[in-house]
Amino acid sequence: MELFELVKLTEMMLNNNTLTGLVPPAIEDLSSLVTLTLFQNKLSGELPKEIGMLQKLEILFLYDNQFSGQIPLEMGNCSSLTMVDFYRNHFSGEIPVTFGRLSQFNFTHLRQNKLSGEIPATFGNFHWLTVIDMASLVVLGLASCSFSRLIPPQLGRISSLENLVIEENNLEGPIPRELGNCLSLVAFRTSVNNLNGSIPDELCHLENHRALNLANTSLSGEIPSMIGELSQLAYLNLLGNLLKEQIPKLI
Repeated sequence: MELFELVKLTEMMLNNNTLTGLVPPAIEDLSSLVTLTLFQNKLSGELPKEIGMLQKLEILFLYDNQFSGQIPLEMGNCSSLTMVDFYRNHFSGEIPVTFGRLSQFNFTHLRQNKLSGEIPATFGNFHWLTVIDMASLVVLGLASCSFSRLIPPQLGRISSLENLVIEENNLEGPIPRELGNCLSLVAFRTSVNNLNGSIPDELCHLENHRALNLANTSLSGEIPSMIGELSQLAYLNLLGNLLKEQIPKLI
């Protein structure tokens, strides 16, 4: 019997090896799979669209591999998916808008890929999402990518969001005031982007906020005096902006 004939398999953990090659289309035959962890290998190529047939899949960890190409649109059919970690691969293209179908989603880490385009407004549908990390991408973990255009105001719908990391992209426009509705937000990091406008007063209403990094984002105006009311704040970085006037007395 071959591996992909194990139709009752619910967990497949092949991480921390030196596996090479592709994930085969036969992955769809593992219809009972709930957890798939292949991280820290040397797997490459594109993810097969057949992965979208895994209706029971909840956890998909592929970080630290050499996957490339676009993230399959069909992943939006994995209706049970809660956690995705594609950190440090070579995925390119846009984040599929079909991700917006994943109503159970609570964690996505896409840092250090070659993704581009816009941050999908459909991310605002993720009412249970707690972590978005997209730092160092080429366009939610979404840092160090190349994301462009605006920060979607729809992210303000995610009341459970705790960490929003969108550093080192090509994001433009203002910081949406709607982020002030993310009352669970603990860390907001959007340094090294091409933003404009002022720091919204609404960010100063987030009582759980502990880390705010808006460095090198071309923000202007005054530092809100209400920022001194963030009693839990432990890290504040506003360097490299165009802020003016005096340092608020409440800081």
